[in-house]
Amino acid sequence: MHVGSQAHGRTLTRAQYSNRCLPEQNGRPPTEAELVAGFDANGNLRELQAGQSLDWDLRNQLSSVRPVVRNDGNDDHERYLYDGGGQRLRKLRSSQTNARTLISEVRYLPGVEIRRHDGTGEILHVINASAGSNSVQVLHWVNQKPDDIANDQVRFSLNDHLQSSALELDQNADLINQEWY
Repeated sequence: MHVGSQAHGRTLTRAQYSNRCLPEQNGRPPTEAELVAGFDANGNLRELQAGQSLDWDLRNQLSSVRPVVRNDGNDDHERYLYDGGGQRLRKLRSSQTNARTLISEVRYLPGVEIRRHDGTGEILHVINASAGSNSVQVLHWVNQKPDDIANDQVRFSLNDHLQSSALELDQNADLINQEWY
């Protein structure tokens, strides 16, 4: 039986003496004690979802997350590295399979992201340029380009008054994505 479209969202509960919020779990709002325990002393969220811990560095920058936790301790994880000014330089993701560990990496350089995935051999360069409050991206595959996507694809992101991407257009000005709030 088809139910039709459903409203996407979740219900958050705010702590009594702060603006810290946590989502309801199985229709039950978190208790005040759970709200307090859900954040560290600096206000950083401790878990993305139940069991998915978030770790923060001394500058309150996300240093790692474990999106998949296993009983044997062989968890999937992401690690983030930053420069002295707080700009993210690198993201490393390690994913476990039955046969091996897959590593993917993103290196953040000024105006370019270099993305590598050792499981597929894919190497993608994402070239970013700003044009006022809007931006342009070029997707350039060095290796293992997906068959259904053209190489050197251009994407234009047009932002709204809040600097959120409202429209994403391709090189022919055809609509890729539209969002509004």
